[in-house]
Amino acid sequence: MILDMKRLYYLLLALPLAFFASCDDDNDLPEVTFDVTMSGGVESEGQIYVVQGETLMVDEVKVTSDTNSAATLGATTYFWNGLPVGTTIVVPFAWEFNTTGLEPGAYSMQIQTNVYQTDKAPAVALLSYRINVVASADDLPAGSVALGTRTVTPQISEAK
Repeated sequence: MILDMKRLYYLLLALPLAFFASCDDDNDLPEVTFDVTMSGGVESEGQIYVVQGETLMVDEVKVTSDTNSAATLGATTYFWNGLPVGTTIVVPFAWEFNTTGLEPGAYSMQIQTNVYQTDKAPAVALLSYRINVVASADDLPAGSVALGTRTVTPQISEAK
């Protein structure tokens, strides 16, 4: 009787492992496209320019499925020059970067967000932008256009 109880106990302990073994393929990554809407600056030749003292705004980060499966975003963290400046979990995942006090020059801004898609493994996406802070509007490149919605089709790779 005691031996049967021990077997039952070990069987119950092993039962949760069966659920982990039955998960979908972790290499089946989301198939999505991102739309990032920004304002407060201009774009020229793939780089963003902001006048010193102005606010660069990420107005919305949106994900669209490239398949028939629903997709959504989770916690979204913003980085400036590789350092985290804040996280939001609220749609539309907006953030503001005040350039007051920044010296004119080149900076990097990253958006790291969790991506979830039905029947796909969860993933983390990292979107990177080169930001150039200039001293005045006269320093903006000729022919630059106002920021708007930028569509990004990610290159997804497995972590090594």
